[in-house]
Amino acid sequence: MTRPAIVIVKAADPLSGTDGTAAATLATARVLADHADLHLVTFGSHSNTAPSEIFRSVTQVRPDHQRSARVRLTSGLRYGFRDAFGIEPWAHAVESCAAMADALRGLVDATGSGVVLAEHWTLSGAVLGLENAARVVRLIDVEHDNLLHRAAQTRGIQAARLGRRAEAVRDVEIRACDEADLCLTVSQEDADHFEAAGASPPSFVPIPARIEDRASRDRPNDRIGFLGRLDWWPNQEGLAWFLDEIWPMVREQRPDATLTIAGAGTPPADLDRHEAIEVVGFVPNLADFFDTLSVGIVPISGGTGVKMKTIDLMRHGVPVVSTTTGARGTAGLAGGALIADDSTTFADEVVRLLADPSERQVQSSAAVAAVRAFHDRRTTDELAERLLGLST
Repeated sequence: MTRPAIVIVKAADPLSGTDGTAAATLATARVLADHADLHLVTFGSHSNTAPSEIFRSVTQVRPDHQRSARVRLTSGLRYGFRDAFGIEPWAHAVESCAAMADALRGLVDATGSGVVLAEHWTLSGAVLGLENAARVVRLIDVEHDNLLHRAAQTRGIQAARLGRRAEAVRDVEIRACDEADLCLTVSQEDADHFEAAGASPPSFVPIPARIEDRASRDRPNDRIGFLGRLDWWPNQEGLAWFLDEIWPMVREQRPDATLTIAGAGTPPADLDRHEAIEVVGFVPNLADFFDTLSVGIVPISGGTGVKMKTIDLMRHGVPVVSTTTGARGTAGLAGGALIADDSTTFADEVVRLLADPSERQVQSSAAVAAVRAFHDRRTTDELAERLLGLST
């Protein structure tokens, strides 16, 4: 019997990605691959397009603006001008890319795929124009809200530009909710946000997580860890808040405490102002890094969607202290993490875990149990059945 096929579309190649969106795509794809043959379409020019254990084929598309010198010049002038004045964000150039739409139509015909799943709003335009497959869009975050947050942090022309861009992006996101055969979000908060903005209510499906049950491990004392891409603004803001307001209180009560910062990107330039901090950069093996930690922190106050770092910490049994924002869409809000939204409470929770190994053990077990209940693959199995039902 021929297996059904699903095409997954993502702007950046998740197989070579190091950010949370790549991890979210792969986590979902691993479960969907048990139900259907998956085919990946992505922008880029990487040399590795060989099939993987998840994807039967990988197609890489060159965006319109890379296809010829003439197209590069005209599209650069067109989109550069519009982007500069906030009339049409650059992402609109991506989401309306004719090359991507052409590739999708050809791949759907060649593979018999009945479903095309776009993994971001920026690709919704290429997907919504399809006529020979069910069109599904998963909104990884609420980008227009992220842009409004950034606009509020700036002034003058930049603030106005970001505000206009937010309005344009909101229109694209709402169109995705309204016109897709199925629109998904990765947190209930995001689904509620889109509905409040006037969109057709999308469906919330938690990101699945594989348990790495290390809750019984003896963890070292006084080792705190932060994981995240250091060039992403919510991580930058959250880390700055922790270092400026929380870290001094932790060090006052736990003078032997150390903080290890892991993640791709350039670390904050003013780290020299703080003591007992180590920067290790990108870590290829999360389990090895997490085994060195007493406590994981997610001091994030901005950004929408799901913070994959929170899921990764909990599924490895690391006790977690997080803000509400850092735990949204995860088992962290279902008992898997200690939640603190002000600096004093955050510091107190970190110190309490550092001071009491038995409390760390309790929270470690709670994290694994919460992930097992909240991020169970059954929700993605049900999603697979729903996707395949759209194609019939």
